[in-house]
Amino acid sequence: MLVTSRTRAEIEPLRRKLGHGHPFITESGGGIFFPDGYFNVKIPDAKRAGRYLCVALGRPYEEACAALDEVAEESGVGVAGFHHMSAKEIAENTGLSREMPSLRAAREFDEPFFFTSTDERDIARFVGKAVERGFNARPGETFWHFSSGCDAARAFDP
Repeated sequence: MLVTSRTRAEIEPLRRKLGHGHPFITESGGGIFFPDGYFNVKIPDAKRAGRYLCVALGRPYEEACAALDEVAEESGVGVAGFHHMSAKEIAENTGLSREMPSLRAAREFDEPFFFTSTDERDIARFVGKAVERGFNARPGETFWHFSSGCDAARAFDP
């Protein structure tokens, strides 16, 4: 099973290249995707997502983006999420080729972002407000990630 912090759009070309026809987990546990017809039983809570059935563990991307903006406003801490950036800006901030930002931006559960302040008190205040609202703000390799319910370990044992 593939488990990644990448989006479904990013992982699909790799799956085709590998001939991978099995379930996979995206966005650090935000969603578990099952190829249509993989199991001949009904998967509880699964919803259609293109050619897949998806069990969403994370809250929808639109909710994460709205909450990110609200937490930033409430805490008085500036952030810049992918939903604030153009494809060109995402490419510049990630070092990706011109084709990849649109795949990276095809988020379903988790919003990468960075703080406009490096003050640890600002960051702590932001993280505290996020937790109060039921969201997580976690540092990643390059960006922080804002989500609710995304947990790769939980995806193996929902």
